[in-house]
Amino acid sequence: MKKLAIILLLLSSSTYAMQLFDGKSFIYDIGSNGVLQHGTLNAYDNMYHLRINGANYVGDIAGISPNGRKVRLEVFTEPGSGLEIKRNIYVSKTKNFARYTEILTNPTNTDVSVEVEVYGNLGASTEAAAQTNFLITEADNKPTLLHYHSQVNNPFTATYTLNNNLLSWKYPIVKVPAKQSVRLIYFVAQTKDVATAHQVATQIYGNPTFIYDTISTSVQEKILNFQPSQALPHDESGEDFSAAPFLNVDELRTGILDKTDNWSLQRVATPADAYALNLETDETVTIRMSASFNSYLHLFADVSGQELLATNDDKELNTTNAEIVFTAEVAGTYYIEATTYDRTELGNYSLEILANSINRPPRIYPFKLVAEQFIIPATIIFTDLSQDLDGEITERCWQFGDGTQVTCTTENTITHTFSQVGHYSVGLTVSDDKGAYAYHNEPISIGAVPEGIVLRESNTVSGDLATSDQYSQTRSGALADRYRITSVIAGQELLINMTSDDFDSYLYLYDQFNRLLNQGDKTLRYTPMHDGDLLLEATSLEDMSAGKYDLTLEFAKETIDLPVSIDIVTQPELQRLFIARLPESFKATFIRWDFGDNSKEVGTDKSIVSYTYSSLGKFIVSLTAFNAEGQQLTGQQAFNVQNETVLPQARFRVSPMFGEKPLQVFFSNESFSTADDLKYKWDFGDGKVSTSINPSHKFTQGGTYHVTLQAYSKSVNASYTVPITVIDRANVTIPVTGIVRELPQVLMAGFDPMLIDLLDTNVKIFAIVRPGRTPLQTVSFGGGSGSITENFGLVMQHVATYANGDQRYETVFTFEQGSYPVVTIDNIFENFKIRATDQAGQFHIYPNLEIGSYPLEQVAPKSLNIEPLHQAGVRRRQPQVLAVGFDPALVHKSNPTLIDGSDSQFMFKAIVREGLFAIQTVILQQDELSWPMSLLETLPNGDKLYAVNYTYPSNSLAKGTLDNLIGVKPEQFSVVVTDKDSQTHRFPELKVGNFPQR
Repeated sequence: MKKLAIILLLLSSSTYAMQLFDGKSFIYDIGSNGVLQHGTLNAYDNMYHLRINGANYVGDIAGISPNGRKVRLEVFTEPGSGLEIKRNIYVSKTKNFARYTEILTNPTNTDVSVEVEVYGNLGASTEAAAQTNFLITEADNKPTLLHYHSQVNNPFTATYTLNNNLLSWKYPIVKVPAKQSVRLIYFVAQTKDVATAHQVATQIYGNPTFIYDTISTSVQEKILNFQPSQALPHDESGEDFSAAPFLNVDELRTGILDKTDNWSLQRVATPADAYALNLETDETVTIRMSASFNSYLHLFADVSGQELLATNDDKELNTTNAEIVFTAEVAGTYYIEATTYDRTELGNYSLEILANSINRPPRIYPFKLVAEQFIIPATIIFTDLSQDLDGEITERCWQFGDGTQVTCTTENTITHTFSQVGHYSVGLTVSDDKGAYAYHNEPISIGAVPEGIVLRESNTVSGDLATSDQYSQTRSGALADRYRITSVIAGQELLINMTSDDFDSYLYLYDQFNRLLNQGDKTLRYTPMHDGDLLLEATSLEDMSAGKYDLTLEFAKETIDLPVSIDIVTQPELQRLFIARLPESFKATFIRWDFGDNSKEVGTDKSIVSYTYSSLGKFIVSLTAFNAEGQQLTGQQAFNVQNETVLPQARFRVSPMFGEKPLQVFFSNESFSTADDLKYKWDFGDGKVSTSINPSHKFTQGGTYHVTLQAYSKSVNASYTVPITVIDRANVTIPVTGIVRELPQVLMAGFDPMLIDLLDTNVKIFAIVRPGRTPLQTVSFGGGSGSITENFGLVMQHVATYANGDQRYETVFTFEQGSYPVVTIDNIFENFKIRATDQAGQFHIYPNLEIGSYPLEQVAPKSLNIEPLHQAGVRRRQPQVLAVGFDPALVHKSNPTLIDGSDSQFMFKAIVREGLFAIQTVILQQDELSWPMSLLETLPNGDKLYAVNYTYPSNSLAKGTLDNLIGVKPEQFSVVVTDKDSQTHRFPELKVGNFPQR
């Protein structure tokens, strides 16, 4: 397994960046002018500006290299000297650094000398170590930074100054001869600590070949401030390829790369094996190397290794294999060097020579955006930077995620206007001249400045709901006043209170992208995850209610004593479960509980406690919570203890359950309860809610919506969910662009949420399924402990089609509130499975990884396009790994013929949901081994898809079904997410506890 360089696009209100990851998963977000905008955890604040003779370099991103690791910027002409300047930025796929290259070209007939300065702001500004050629800076809770600007003992060096957060280094005299080019290179790195930064500096000091990767030998001679080492043979027998054994076309050769092998003629001190190959004129072959390490191939035209014809360590964007497709212009003997990208990583490998070339799908990269603003109406110009290395791109199909139809074009530029605020997932599918597809998907946030009266801290605002007021944007029948909350700080909890003698108060809180963040009656508590203004709607619980009210806002601070709310779960035999909802900012270390029946107080460090009463009656439970600073919070709740509590039964009928858009649906409430004050809240799954008893609702966009009815009182709560499918016939079908087999594949599966709160009453079970040659018939959930035959009785609904044609299926499991105690279920899929069956009766069961005769389908099937929903799912304070799986789940091991070739890798994938804090790492673990997973894409609902490749020599896996790879045992694979606050969650652990929705 290897670390990957993955590229994403990061958007803000005014800028975009091309985001690359190094071998340790640190972020390099490259924006206009080649500036690193933020890095990981705001390590940078727009760093590495370039200035020539006092003139700032100005240039937009022009493209990206085929291997997806080097960003090229536009040419800038310095007005004083006439020099033409370009910038290239390369991020290492396996190492912990990025490399800047400044290219200065003199088109004039006169030599030119200029001053070159690199400068910018840092997020980590304390000097930790310094030498004449490098600098290390650090700060609390941010990555430690390395700035390595000149080779040791090189006469061409720079001087630096560090003033607060501003770092600058200057090359005082850079001479560019007439009609020639020169280059300056320097290295930057984000590391976990000072010791690691020193290790990276030591690596660069050793001048290994890999720090010059992607720079050709002829160009290396033009570098002024570094002098690359020359590759040398390991011993006399390695001076040329005369002793290389010959390979035949359609041959598979296995080997071992170790320290005793001769050194590569291209990479210093790097072991390599050499092979020879005879080819005829115009003969085409595919040379493929597969290994457990990061393999690398060189192809030479001569026995001395002087004429390098091709090199490639990337079969496609996210792979660790090496592959070269080569057509011989003349008949003769050619020489192959099988080596490693990192000389410290060695082991077994296989080398295949396949006749002819296999059409490779296009390489798709983040699209470039140009826009004056990202607030409505936002008109954006999208430019596709994709490439097809063995043909040409013939079609680009864009999905903008705002309800408009898919637009297909042959041009690489398209303009689209977003008229509504929100978070959109823009998908692009490209196809080449031989019918191969590739796709990419990126989120775009379109906002608006919140309007309303500014609600200030510690002030009481008196308001009046009147029939002349506008309606709530969430409930069409509720009168609402709008307020704007400014000076919001991420992580600082808000407490909003609304009181009225005329009606039952209700509050809705939105962000600037019109996303509903939180809602509640009378008191609303919310911890923002981002800075920025918020919109608050003050309304009523019942529609069309009017009257006067008071509204207050407080920020959770050390000096403010916030009241603690207590939730109570009824359990059998006079037992009650109490849940203290403490402020996130308080960080309680001890809680003292008084149960109101004259019993002894209970002290614990948990915010959940169980207590059994000895008699019936009315009681007041109270608590006092303490933290490490000696502060304390209090709370209390009155309730009745009865012999028998009849929980409400939430049920409803729907007519119709499916149909074409726009679809008007009528709901008949059949809920029942002995409670006199039972109330209802309907969530239609499209961002709209209702508090009517028997509402109707119009669905205007295609998709599947989970409609949830919540029946509740002060002490009891129940819910029930039914899916409604809305069909959009105008939308085109989506081609499947991943690895497709004849059989369907359940790629991933999980629960949403994976952290279940004690007051929850349902959970979604979902799966990502890739159809095969035959359309899918059913996807179902079932199985169970001790069952001889699998019982897949819970049918799942098709709820979304992603831009790559993969389909999302869901079902809702409903249960009584409090029916599950505080518990961690280590492996929910140990007994329960998900099965996808097609119309031909062929099926695949998750979490099985099957290895057998599963060749790639030559014709891509298509999926019915059901637009993914964009609202965020249930979010907790902690991060959640929602699902994990394999892609493909059917691994191909070919028959003895090598015409189609065997698979040599599969990908582990995980869907992760961010909590209150940003995600720090996502790690695939097995026993004591671990592999960092890289961000692959952001899904339409905001969840993040992470991936890492598992690579192995071809044909090294035996045919069969592996059904126990994912789990928590030492030999099994699990995925662990860690956020900035060091909170973790491991899949496949399903946890029940104190996890209120954020």
